[in-house]
Amino acid sequence: MATRSVYRTPARTLRRLADGYMIFELSPATPGDWDRFQVRKIGLAVQRRMARNFAGDAERIRSESLRSVTRSLGLRLTDWKQRELGAAGDLSLALSLIPDLSHWSADERRGVVQVIRAKASTDETSYLRLLQKHARLRAAMIRVGS
Repeated sequence: MATRSVYRTPARTLRRLADGYMIFELSPATPGDWDRFQVRKIGLAVQRRMARNFAGDAERIRSESLRSVTRSLGLRLTDWKQRELGAAGDLSLALSLIPDLSHWSADERRGVVQVIRAKASTDETSYLRLLQKHARLRAAMIRVGS
């Protein structure tokens, strides 16, 4: 294929590839980490928690998750911009599913704060890079979503 510049993958093969999930793993040190991960599983875990602990009240779970996560991370949100507060509220729903978040090292917790603030940026590149570099957060999100 590499030697034939006019080669094109058959449409049937492309349809088969598009029909399923595809994961590109860069690190040979962690093969298969993402095999059972699905983002929707995080959403389902949040919904189960909302039904079980908050009687289905979306506002209550969001405010409690934000309060819990800011406490665990030692955050004061008084100087945060509106976009950062929105990102904190959104991500707190998933972060609140990490039971030992408050016991992470100070550097790990600071890293989570950097991830949250980067999520508020108009460019998601720094958010994705920070998330990939944060081994403990990455592992926790894989666990929740698997």
